Amino acid sequence: MLVFFCCGVLFSRGQVAERFSDGNFTNDPSWFGDGADFYVNSSFQLQLNAAGAGVSFLSRSEEHTS
Repeated sequence: MLVFFCCGVLFSRGQVAERFSDGNFTNDPSWFGDGADFYVNSSFQLQLNAAGAGVSFLSRSEEHTS
């Protein structure tokens, strides 16, 4: 069981590193979802800017290379 756990940790990827240094999250890489509810602030951080309570999401499709 421990072997399967260790292999899962080695081969799984669950986080994305994105700096948003271009001030834009819609290009390179592309993000999909409720883009109108988000913006990149002056510190180049992605920030939620939804009009009210609810559910907003962004996702990104990534091709894995080994």
